[in-house]
Amino acid sequence: MRIVRGNLTASQERVLRFAERVCGSISQSGYDAYPVGGFVRDILLGKTPYDIDISTNAPDPIILRLFPYAACVGTGKYHFYRFKKAGYLVEISRMREDLRCYGRQAEFRFVDKIEDDLKRRDFTINALALRLPTLEIVDLSGGIEDIDRRVIRTIGEPQLRFEEDYLRMLRAIRYAGKLNFKLEKNTRNALVDMADRISLLSADRKREECILLLRAPGRKRSVEMMFRLGLLKFVSPSLDELFQGDAKAYSMTLKTISKLSPRHSVLLHFSALLYQLFVRRGRQAVSDVIGKDFNFDRRRKADILGVLDCCYILAESEKTGDVLPAIVSGYIRPASILSGIIRRLSGKEPVHIDFDRTDFPDWICGDFIKKSATVSGQAVGKLIRLLKYAYYTGEVDTPDEAKKWLRQYLL
Repeated sequence: MRIVRGNLTASQERVLRFAERVCGSISQSGYDAYPVGGFVRDILLGKTPYDIDISTNAPDPIILRLFPYAACVGTGKYHFYRFKKAGYLVEISRMREDLRCYGRQAEFRFVDKIEDDLKRRDFTINALALRLPTLEIVDLSGGIEDIDRRVIRTIGEPQLRFEEDYLRMLRAIRYAGKLNFKLEKNTRNALVDMADRISLLSADRKREECILLLRAPGRKRSVEMMFRLGLLKFVSPSLDELFQGDAKAYSMTLKTISKLSPRHSVLLHFSALLYQLFVRRGRQAVSDVIGKDFNFDRRRKADILGVLDCCYILAESEKTGDVLPAIVSGYIRPASILSGIIRRLSGKEPVHIDFDRTDFPDWICGDFIKKSATVSGQAVGKLIRLLKYAYYTGEVDTPDEAKKWLRQYLL
């Protein structure tokens, strides 16, 4: 099969020509280079890829001479380079074949044929390469057919592929959600049967894959599949236990994460995932999950807890109590919250107070907020609640202290 230029959109034609220039530079030096993986898959799906993955047999000195601005990724073991140019992220890796796999680590050797390189890949839809300039697609495992069928299927026996690296089970879920594909029957069965092996993965690897999953399109469907197929209990047992026993918490979590987009930070994505656990099981339960299940560093842990604290403080208790969707929708600018309130409150246990009580000072009002901080609209009401909380907990006692507090932590 070949890609027909006449069928491409203008943006697809631009990215293809850019990929041709990069590969052409390598070819002129006497080596082979192919756009591979998601680049080819997305074009076949009618999408415009902005990440360009290239496999080559060119050694490091050639790549560095042609692209001196490229950064080596990792230790350099895999000869993997990355750079951004013209709005595209280019990743160039040396062709290789795996001899034995041990999770993230593998015994391998560098090869000169693209066919050998494609055989080591995880799923058929990613085992595609584009020959230039003919635009012929190299497909050894039926990836084109699986794209047409919209299924995720491993290359070879799924049990063996998952045994090589248990993280591939989470990757399968992520691709299924991101692309709105189904899991091929044998792949799905193997995933369900081997789900408990995910507990053998390090918390760091689970965290990094969950970050990719939560920031990808289709995150809601991916979380649904992870829960329904029994993987979530081995990623985060506490979260799975909550969802198993509280259907409302599960549905509200799905609703919240569906309101996010890839442009939102990792901080907000994990806050959305864990907010119902925070509301129903408390701050310590979330702290344990962040540390034990995902191994976030101390700063990230404090930031996530800080966002959840702020969500509680600003929550409209007479309604749903779930203010996180409002925050990410822009009713309160996330930058205002994250700039200083987190630093002030993230280490404290939230205090439950009645925001409608009448013994707050008269100066805590909308006019005071408007004069002291450059905000308007719905943000004013939220900041009144925040200032009441600060007054109640002893952060401020007088109008002057309140002005200073607002200016220091909100502006």
